[in-house]
Amino acid sequence: MGTKKAIVLSGDNHYTAQITTTIKSIVYHLRRVKIYLINSDIPQEYFFNLNLRLKQLDSELVDLKINPELFSNAESPKAHISKITYGRLMIPQLVTEDRALYIDSDAIVDQSISELWTMDLGDYPIAAVHDVFLADIFNAGIILFNNKKLREDPDLVDNMLAAAQQKGILDADQTVLNQFFNHQYLELGLEYNYVIGYDRDVSLAPRNAPGYFEKMLNCPQPKIIHYASPDKPWNLQSAGRMREKWWQYHNLDWVTITQHGQLPQLTKPVKGKFFTLTASDSMIHLAKLAQALPDYEFHVAAFSLVSPTLLNYMRFHNVHVYASISKPRVEELMHDCTAYLDINRETKYQDWIERFAKNGRPVYSFASDAAALSDQVHQEIFADDDYQKMVQRIQKNG
Repeated sequence: MGTKKAIVLSGDNHYTAQITTTIKSIVYHLRRVKIYLINSDIPQEYFFNLNLRLKQLDSELVDLKINPELFSNAESPKAHISKITYGRLMIPQLVTEDRALYIDSDAIVDQSISELWTMDLGDYPIAAVHDVFLADIFNAGIILFNNKKLREDPDLVDNMLAAAQQKGILDADQTVLNQFFNHQYLELGLEYNYVIGYDRDVSLAPRNAPGYFEKMLNCPQPKIIHYASPDKPWNLQSAGRMREKWWQYHNLDWVTITQHGQLPQLTKPVKGKFFTLTASDSMIHLAKLAQALPDYEFHVAAFSLVSPTLLNYMRFHNVHVYASISKPRVEELMHDCTAYLDINRETKYQDWIERFAKNGRPVYSFASDAAALSDQVHQEIFADDDYQKMVQRIQKNG
């Protein structure tokens, strides 16, 4: 049957929920895998429990404990990155297989990637994906290590660890790996490291990443989705795309994984979805509408951070609030929604509302603060003190 496919993860004990989600996504799409977990503080019980489940999938999880003192003098990574990330520099030394795929633990596998173990690496020491932002580096979040080639240099790991002690390293081990392999790696397609999380930053400063959205939108179906920025899907809120995809794998039960059943749905079927783009936390009758229309979803978004007042509406199961939202995410939500609720006070995003309504979808407003829209928009305005009429109209229109 051949050897198992070697995959390497790294992380700390506080990151086990994310690590488990990554593992679930891997074994949902692959069988016969040997997953090495580089760590310094994850309890034995964690490995014991997961190995009971992975054994049924002809797979296993290996506890690769390393001494954190090895990286004590290394440059501290960014706030959302742990120093354990330097552990991947030791993969040629720690992992016995001739080929090993490193995957960051803030990534998920969304399709079979078995071809990575059969593709011709030639004389390349690694394979990686070109960084979507910087023209002259690869992103180190997903790397295919050609260990057989790398072991030809017996001093390589020691030299990389020494390089990690340099001052001024901007991106931790990614900087080190690029110092050693920047001009000698096999370039993989973007689908193998589909970086999510920077949409809003690029929306605000597109000159910093020319062609970013074109590259992302033209990418084939992503095979590995990498939530690389601090805008993580497990935060209370995240502005980027594909948040739901991460939670689908997080919520997967092991029976479904074993049977390769359908990924879990995160919401129940609804009769309609409403969208509101706001710069204010003052909403007219949102709580009453959410309670009166439990079979409908309310999506409220802001380009800025939002106040606790607006976040408090998330106590209703059918209200979703999006802070610091990116423009592509706004486009996605607008595409999915059936009506626009013009129920926020103060600033109105009239251009966005007009775009939403151009194909005949209705806009529902309250009289005291209705947006002034063109005659081409199907806008219905209701008295502030009669939200029930809006509810009735929505129910009638379906």
